[in-house]
Amino acid sequence: MKRLFFVAMWLCLLTSPSLAQFVTDPITYEETDCTNPALAASPDGLTMLGFVISGEPLLQDFVAVQPMMTIKSDVMYAYNPLILGTGGAPVICWAWDGFHLAYVSADMILIYHSDTEGNWDTENFTMLAPNGPVRSIEILGTTWEDSGNPDVFLAVHTTDGGGGQVNNVQFASRDQGGWSALETLDLDPQMANPQLAFYVGSYTQVPQLFYHGGDSPDERVLKSSILVPSSGWSDPAVIFTGYGMPSPIQNEFDVAAGYGTGDINILGLGAQPTCPCGTIHLHSYVSVIGAWQESNVTAHYADLDWPMSPKVVSAYESLYSHAFWYQESVADDFTPYNRTLEYRTIENGEMTDEGDFLDEPGHGGNFGSRVALSVDHFDNPVLAWTRTDTVGGVPQPEQIWVARHWESSAVPPSDLSAGQMNLSAWPNPFNPQVNIAFEMDETQAVRLDVFDARGRRLVNLLDCVLEAGPAEITWNAKDDSGRKLPSGVYFVRLTSDYEKTVLKLVLAE
Repeated sequence: MKRLFFVAMWLCLLTSPSLAQFVTDPITYEETDCTNPALAASPDGLTMLGFVISGEPLLQDFVAVQPMMTIKSDVMYAYNPLILGTGGAPVICWAWDGFHLAYVSADMILIYHSDTEGNWDTENFTMLAPNGPVRSIEILGTTWEDSGNPDVFLAVHTTDGGGGQVNNVQFASRDQGGWSALETLDLDPQMANPQLAFYVGSYTQVPQLFYHGGDSPDERVLKSSILVPSSGWSDPAVIFTGYGMPSPIQNEFDVAAGYGTGDINILGLGAQPTCPCGTIHLHSYVSVIGAWQESNVTAHYADLDWPMSPKVVSAYESLYSHAFWYQESVADDFTPYNRTLEYRTIENGEMTDEGDFLDEPGHGGNFGSRVALSVDHFDNPVLAWTRTDTVGGVPQPEQIWVARHWESSAVPPSDLSAGQMNLSAWPNPFNPQVNIAFEMDETQAVRLDVFDARGRRLVNLLDCVLEAGPAEITWNAKDDSGRKLPSGVYFVRLTSDYEKTVLKLVLAE
């Protein structure tokens, strides 16, 4: 017998992951240095670590990947790194069809792809030719398949290699026909460091490019351009509260677009003086007030503080973002004080320090300066950094460590996609309402959400503990605020303790 929503309401309990604490441990065990970590997480929590293996006896740098889960459990997995090829400084993203990893090898950019289970195709990869030496790479993947439109985007900072150090931003995208060639964008970059995020003002997955621009290297401003479908890149606009003025962010930075809030967070380094010191700043567009705000968020420990490697990410449904960076501090006579890892959450442009678990005794200032950060759709973060331990007074090869939440007796990754719970909907296409049905094989917590084509959660239909058996609920095509949604493609996602299923819905005129 089908069980209606109002009948099941008395069973509803507010559910949340059983996450007791963060745990930190090494994820690489190599006899050579493992550096330059990069992270990407799938919606279900499968996470891929890209990194570089280098040093004796290899004589070359190799790019490798290693899978893990965003949540560590007492179920052990025999994960081994896979070496893709020679090169360095990988970047990685998740798209609807799997992971995508890009890195520079010799004078080319190589791009590898995995399936949704994390199995890498090492035989078929793409080679793109940049127009000069590569300074940095950024990659961004879409959440949902959008037939006919690009689903992975690549931005590359190149220079002419000469004394003039002419900066360029090149761009490529992948669609059903494969990767396009790199094109040079008509911008005015100054030490460009291009970053990509999806434009929060669109209901489709439209990439927005952020970069350093301006009339001179001494007066850099943060700018952005949006790739408008059918018409190309928009005219660059200044991203700063003091329009036309140099930005406090003058060096490396990162961008996160908050799909659940409409917020944009830009975390970046200030101008670098001659001494080993500096600042780190947060630019936030806070949607609830409709304005940008800026703050210096440097953690102050000594006379001279030196932040590096800023990272910021947002989960699709979350009301806040995550920030992570490395920082050195020294006295005014340059006597070393400490090296720290700084982890924060961001909500409405305000930071909260969440990094007490990183202040473990025994680190002894042995952190490396490059860090990585990713988060799954359930807002579970993974943090990665490098660390050099000493045994008997002898420094050991540099290894990559990670921090994850701990969950006892978690479900093995192989079981995360088991079963489909018979999720169905009718009529589909629909207007004005659709019936959504599913069946549970045992009593457990379930959650039913509707997302738009960009991956933004629009409405929660169910968040309960339900008994085994069939269930049915009707959705009236309205969001959590009761607003009628326009026609288009939507996705309903059913999540239980052990399974997750997504079904496409079409709201027709």
